[in-house]
Amino acid sequence: MKLVRKLWKHGIPAVRVLNTLPEYPAPDVIAFGKEVTVAFEVKHTSLPPEKINITLKHRQAKRLLDFSLKTKSQPYVAVYVEKQDKWYVIPLQPLITFRKGLKQTNITWAKIRKYGVELEKLVELIAYG
Repeated sequence: MKLVRKLWKHGIPAVRVLNTLPEYPAPDVIAFGKEVTVAFEVKHTSLPPEKINITLKHRQAKRLLDFSLKTKSQPYVAVYVEKQDKWYVIPLQPLITFRKGLKQTNITWAKIRKYGVELEKLVELIAYG
């Protein structure tokens, strides 16, 4: 998986999680820093940035949130934008809404620019605390 390779290249140990038991929460990737663990839901798009509109289903957000609460890890959504050959990471919190439960949300380029950062910025925080 591209994200795992990218994290290891930056010296951040990371693993891809293969969750075959859907009743238990699990992220797609877990990265381990000095003082923080980050759980990622991974998304990919081949669209140009201005056309990005990726669905984050409530089930995906809930599993990521539940896992993060149980493990005290930081929940992020990692988006690979193929046209730019770049990874962006967005904290889960500003992406989700609660109205009678957790709701589905869409990740747009505007949300990535507003709430996200390039992966390398997060790597610095993970690596150096």
